[in-house]
Amino acid sequence: MIPESPNMLEHIPEDFKYWRKYQQEKIAEILGHISNGKKIIVLNAPTGAGKSLYNI
Repeated sequence: MIPESPNMLEHIPEDFKYWRKYQQEKIAEILGHISNGKKIIVLNAPTGAGKSLYNI
């Protein structure tokens, strides 16, 4: 389940009030891989794409 807002996650500053569309899509994709049993997932994304949020 993806939280409605990034700042609903632990240790995320309140400044992060919304997900970008591509962030929501990638999080859903990552969660799908996890639910299918994947243990290692590599994310290749450009600077500023919010990779730190994916790691939490």
